Amino acid sequence: MMYFMKNRHIRDNIAFLIVSFCFFNVDPALAVEEKPTYETRNFIEPLSLSRGTFFATDQYAGYFDHADSCTVLVEEMAWNRSECDYIENVILSPVPGVNSVIIDKPNSEGHVELEDWDSPHLKDSIDEIWSSMEDAVKDQSKRLNQKIEAVKWVTYPTLDKENSILYYAILLNWDGNEVVNIKASLFDRKGYVAFRIIPEDSTASGSSLAHLVTDVTRLYAPKKIETYASFTAGDKVAAGGALGVLATLVGVKYGKAAGLGVMAIILAFLKKAWILLLGPIVFLKKFFSRKNKE
Repeated sequence: MMYFMKNRHIRDNIAFLIVSFCFFNVDPALAVEEKPTYETRNFIEPLSLSRGTFFATDQYAGYFDHADSCTVLVEEMAWNRSECDYIENVILSPVPGVNSVIIDKPNSEGHVELEDWDSPHLKDSIDEIWSSMEDAVKDQSKRLNQKIEAVKWVTYPTLDKENSILYYAILLNWDGNEVVNIKASLFDRKGYVAFRIIPEDSTASGSSLAHLVTDVTRLYAPKKIETYASFTAGDKVAAGGALGVLATLVGVKYGKAAGLGVMAIILAFLKKAWILLLGPIVFLKKFFSRKNKE
């Protein structure tokens, strides 16, 4: 059974203060507003994605098609419509403990080799990435005039080679609110698919969040010819390894040229790309709850 979920107005929800810089000031008395509704679809069959499918069997699970996923992010999170090109779908309550998931469009920069994760200097590299992310957070905090702080890894960056998954969870202090940001990448033949996972309980332990990553990513099935193991000689290989993917997921660029190591450079495809990496995953939770489903 399909059902509809109505959003709350932007001025009535504190979540929108985080992205208020994206809006023009409009006199409410002059504004004629139509509150959009979003059609939530049930998982009757696997949801077809660019390089695989996603299928959830939980009784509360649902999803928005791409058009409604875009509308949610535009209306509620102040994205520009052009930014919808970077995501596939918004998934609701796919498994117990997960509020919602944003599935990104696949990265196609090439097959990611994972050998760098075996380096004896792995911890130093991850520490560099964290330090660079802190710098990026401070810069973004100044840009938004909001207090944003990266507090700690709740789930330390982990590479599950058996299942070709890289994941982590970060605790953020966003203008006085502590929130957890979970990101996971499922590697495949051409690159990887990123998942932004919003837990129901932001106080859950790191091990519990790791289990949520496993629960969510197992619902995704890459096409047989697109699995990580389907790589063959001659396929494109990514310039960076697993560490490069980790850096990209947290919002900084990773480079080895001239011994530079990690560079604290906010991703360049959009001026507010960093907000797309962290902001929406924090605040989508305010709109969807298993307890409120009809």
